[in-house]
Amino acid sequence: DVIENWSDFCALRSSWDAVHAADPEAHFFLSWSWLAAFFERNPSRWRVFAVRRHGAVSDYVGFFPAKYRVHWSKSNKAFQTESESGGRLGWSGYTGFLCDSALEKQILTALAAKLAILPWTRLSVCYEPSERRADLFMKAFPEASFRSRFKDYRINNGQTDNLTCPQIALPTDYETY
Repeated sequence: DVIENWSDFCALRSSWDAVHAADPEAHFFLSWSWLAAFFERNPSRWRVFAVRRHGAVSDYVGFFPAKYRVHWSKSNKAFQTESESGGRLGWSGYTGFLCDSALEKQILTALAAKLAILPWTRLSVCYEPSERRADLFMKAFPEASFRSRFKDYRINNGQTDNLTCPQIALPTDYETY
């Protein structure tokens, strides 16, 4: 399913929270509440690709929130659509995919199949903290039609990897913290 409006995104909340809670690679920047703050303020700048079990009406097992923009390319003299992970609307340190880990490969393959038939020029998943998931996703696109690459994003004369966001495991309660 492609979710493109605020009310439909709001209706996903319980499913989103359930997948988020069960995904061992989920993080705060993929939480419904974090993304909702930016999606509500930026209508028509995002989409959520939601994967459900085959034949199910609303049993969602995976999500890819995407930010997108359409711009005029002076060099190609055409409008182009660029997409990237949706958390980038809020400059999230990490973003990416939410998945039922038991169905991860099928989910990422389904997402790639859907995105492969949509009109876009560039798709970036460089802030996905799991290189494994990004790799599974990129390999699901037909090689004859799509080009993918993993490139460094360094700043400060190459001294800082801007794709690395420091993180630590926090205790489960405030008193322990």
